Amino acid sequence: MSFFLGRGRKNKHERTPPSPIDMQPEPTTNGPVVILNDCNPIGMSYWRNINNHSNSQFLKVAISVKNEIHILLISKNTLQVIQDRNLEISHTGEGIYFSASAPEALYIPSEHQLIRLNISTLEKEVILEGHYKQYHSSWDDTKHSASVLNDNGEIIGWQVNDRFFERKGNPDECQIDKSGKYLIIKEDDSNRILDITTNWEEFISNQDGAVGHSDTGFEIVYGEDDFNSLPGALVEWNLSNLEKITRYSTGIWNMGYVSYSPKGLLVSTPSDLRWLDLSGNLIRTIETHSDTSDYHARVKANVCPLGEFAVWTEMNNGIFNAYLVRL
Repeated sequence: MSFFLGRGRKNKHERTPPSPIDMQPEPTTNGPVVILNDCNPIGMSYWRNINNHSNSQFLKVAISVKNEIHILLISKNTLQVIQDRNLEISHTGEGIYFSASAPEALYIPSEHQLIRLNISTLEKEVILEGHYKQYHSSWDDTKHSASVLNDNGEIIGWQVNDRFFERKGNPDECQIDKSGKYLIIKEDDSNRILDITTNWEEFISNQDGAVGHSDTGFEIVYGEDDFNSLPGALVEWNLSNLEKITRYSTGIWNMGYVSYSPKGLLVSTPSDLRWLDLSGNLIRTIETHSDTSDYHARVKANVCPLGEFAVWTEMNNGIFNAYLVRL
């Protein structure tokens, strides 16, 4: 936006007024706020419900309400909802996620397609088409992974773009890492690590620290090592050389769920959120107050691509409410 102070030449004391972003007040709250009541639960911590909001005074949250996808436009300074837009797309919200890099791109999964939707224009692009579930995408949106199903809904293998990989054990899930180079396959409580550029394959057993609930970084995967000597151990595996580092311990025999950003890691324990830097140093603890520990209602917070905000749902008095916090 351009600003003009009359039609004459500026004198040396005149300046262009600051942009609306420059004029934003200091943040008014650092604690969690309720952004939506009576919504569907947010999915796993590795699926981003907040867009890449770089260079904007607003962020966007994608969430399902009564099984229709809504986009909330939220002020980054006040954490107040400015607009609640119903896309009128039927979906539980499980597994939807924003692109890490494209602010308007929302991935919407089904058992037959992965759609990338431009939430402003509503233009759709089919990314994967087949009998799939459990989708993931690389940071630059060039690689996409999924679990491949047969007609009975059983996992029979793993897909990355147009490449299929056979299962070798009792299947759980697969994830493409943020670089798009490595596929992490979870079978028999262990991990298969595939370099999809060279077909190199390695194996991490459960006893050696294979991760279950996990999120990926760039050529890195983070998750719980339940054979670690420390309780609730969050470990980092370097996928290029399979070196393991224990980054954090929750102090209880349940790490919970981890969400990655280039600025830090967010761990959702059964009672709170732990915001860590990438070295595993605790920066902040945020209390949560879900009424139940049932699996579907557990807090599984996810952090935005910029590592500045996190969103999650809690069950309170029998309904799910969505919370947002500035980290």
